[in-house]
Amino acid sequence: MVTIDPKAAAAAKRQKAAELRRQAELLDAEANGIECAVRWMSADATDTALPAVVRPTPEVVARFALNPTHQRGRGGRQKGAISHPWRRILVDLQSGHPEGFSEADVVQAAALQGIALRPKDARDRMHSYAAPDIGYVEVTGTGFRVTDLVLTKFSPHQ
Repeated sequence: MVTIDPKAAAAAKRQKAAELRRQAELLDAEANGIECAVRWMSADATDTALPAVVRPTPEVVARFALNPTHQRGRGGRQKGAISHPWRRILVDLQSGHPEGFSEADVVQAAALQGIALRPKDARDRMHSYAAPDIGYVEVTGTGFRVTDLVLTKFSPHQ
């Protein structure tokens, strides 16, 4: 005969009820958030029906809504920041091919650093490094050449 401990059964039911109340609170909070978002999207920035924590301050309105040139900051790496393997590749290309190199040379140098690269990807990467605001590589008539900037920034002998 199986006996059930009434105290344990009551405790289990109370625990289940507490879990369900918590789930209900979370669902209620999500619903409130959705309703605030709907009001926010359809409301004027000065709408006093929105809670103060949701209503934008005049400074926020001026900064974002009235300044169309304002842009969010870049995500990810800073412009010109490259990984250590690619730094080594550029230094190796400069020392091994000071007069210039081809896409095939980039593919070979990348392979020595454990990076599998197609010639098209090598070409695209070198063109991105040749951008005026980066300047790590110059495009030549026959391929590419690493600039002195790379040796200044990335050479292990500096």
